[in-house]
Amino acid sequence: MKYLRNFFHPLTKNKIFYLGLSFGIFVFFLSGIITRGQNFYNFFIFDRKDYFMDFFNLLASLFNGPYTHQHIYPPLPFLFYKIMLRFVPYDIVSKGAFAIRASQSGEVVFLFYTLITLFSFFVLLTNFKKGKQPENIFFILLMLFSGPFLFQFERANIILVALLFLMLFIFLEDSKNKIIREVSLICLSVAVAIKIYPIIFIGPLIAERRFKETLRILIYSFVLLVFPFFLIGGLDSIRLFFKNLAFASDFLPSLGLGYSVSVQNITRIIFAFFGDFSKIPNILGRIISYLVLLVGFFSSFFLTSKWKKVTLLSSLMILFPIISYQYTLIFMTTPLILFLDKKEELKSDYFYSICFLLIFIPFSLYNIDFINKHFLLHSYPLSYGLLIQNMTLLVLTVVIVTEGMRQQKAKETLSIIWNYICNIFVKIYGSKLKGATGDFVIFVKILLTIIFLIIIFGEQVFSMFYLNFWKSNLRLPKDVVRKSIPYITAIEPYYVHPGDKVIVKGVNFNWRLNKPVSFESNYGDINPEFWSNEEFIFSVPLSWRVGKVEVWVDKPISGKLNIKSNMQEISVLDRLGNFGEDDVEYYSQIKYLSDETRDLNNFQNYKLRNYKYTRWIPNYFFQLYSDLVSLKNYIFK
Repeated sequence: MKYLRNFFHPLTKNKIFYLGLSFGIFVFFLSGIITRGQNFYNFFIFDRKDYFMDFFNLLASLFNGPYTHQHIYPPLPFLFYKIMLRFVPYDIVSKGAFAIRASQSGEVVFLFYTLITLFSFFVLLTNFKKGKQPENIFFILLMLFSGPFLFQFERANIILVALLFLMLFIFLEDSKNKIIREVSLICLSVAVAIKIYPIIFIGPLIAERRFKETLRILIYSFVLLVFPFFLIGGLDSIRLFFKNLAFASDFLPSLGLGYSVSVQNITRIIFAFFGDFSKIPNILGRIISYLVLLVGFFSSFFLTSKWKKVTLLSSLMILFPIISYQYTLIFMTTPLILFLDKKEELKSDYFYSICFLLIFIPFSLYNIDFINKHFLLHSYPLSYGLLIQNMTLLVLTVVIVTEGMRQQKAKETLSIIWNYICNIFVKIYGSKLKGATGDFVIFVKILLTIIFLIIIFGEQVFSMFYLNFWKSNLRLPKDVVRKSIPYITAIEPYYVHPGDKVIVKGVNFNWRLNKPVSFESNYGDINPEFWSNEEFIFSVPLSWRVGKVEVWVDKPISGKLNIKSNMQEISVLDRLGNFGEDDVEYYSQIKYLSDETRDLNNFQNYKLRNYKYTRWIPNYFFQLYSDLVSLKNYIFK
């Protein structure tokens, strides 16, 4: 008893974190034992067959070109995976990601990758973490079993590599050795080339007026981001990358509120609790994301503590992106190390310890079903654990941003910026904007109008430029073109009823009079109504049962040797019965279909649901948003 009393007195920030996380990990695995692993389904990805697939999907995508599979990774990670793919036999790679994962060579490559990254993580933490060796080893074990790392291990995402390079930059940037400092700059550039958003860490360099080093980082990052494109597809891969990014940013949020940690997701969660599942939370969330990034980045210039700077920048690069899954929380490891290693003990440290604790605990709490049931595909369920992590990271960010903005230098700088902006608008609109309250309201409305115009029109132009303007065929790998291998690039619609017409696009289908190419499915041959070298159209047979059906092209090469194309999947739904979730999924896909598919299936008169605004938002936002949407529809119709 005396030993326990001495241990808890004094109760330091390190003890709170170590004890709290140890207890959280213990409860996580104990509940796993009690429920025979059922609680893990509330923590990991819902698809029980999709484990480790962030690794194997990227390996398989290199067979036909990564950006033809709608991947949104920069090109540098694909060069890493291209090296690892050399260890897997060609015939296994051609069968897809699941075949690679099921093979011995694929598992061995994955084992090598895991061992190398974990060993590198162990070496970095033992060298950069201050304190005694037993404490450091215990800290490393806690990190490996923490929530963000467990989620990352299950996905096998390359984000851990980005974390390693980012840690090298943060801990080596102030080295007295010029060579080491230069290496740290290259490390940050590699992290940027893997995940892009670590570029925010040039902020402290700008604040310290290290402009030459900032310029070198930008040059290194540009080279590492652009040059690899020419090794995996050329200029066309750049177009496909941005096209995929635009599509994913629009489509992935529709899958649900789960597994995402971002300002936009927090905004959508808050609206969802009030019953609003429209597009308005997406737009407002994006606006708030930009405001948080702008204010947070500005605030980081005035923070005096390094651990708070790193914490703020790490949280911003997690909260700002639209696509920011739960494993991005591993970026909070570096600020956590700096926080635990600082010598001074303050009362506010208890608050920060609890925040870090809630971020790293592996929660396996229940899903919030009354929200999840409203989403179309019901694929990414929101849980109470993820809600806690979202709100904790946001609160931590707001507290540190507030501290930075309260600094005297920040107030003086804001005053200068505000006066400069006011003078600009006074010159444009006249001196009436000064003084009176009513005029000030006009001034605020002008600023809000500019913000809404930038967001709404900017997003529309971006979508048009990448999704509509460039509608050329995909540039396929040389092997596909040279060997005349059939390859399916797209199939739509995905959700179908018996009798619906399906369009399959690709290359090397060959005409019926040329070679006896056959179109196959799980139910046998498909009789196309239209057939060209790059497209065929068929009606879904009435005999197909409800469920997923795979479609592919079977083409003879020589003699009895046939070669199969890649497989594409459609989901057959039940036309009979009451209106349910399947019907919602069916109609929700229409806005993503091409005009040709809509015409064939008589969808051209379909109009999307116009959601009503919630009552508690100020009326001005309603009027302004409604007017801008009407203007946007008129211009871009």
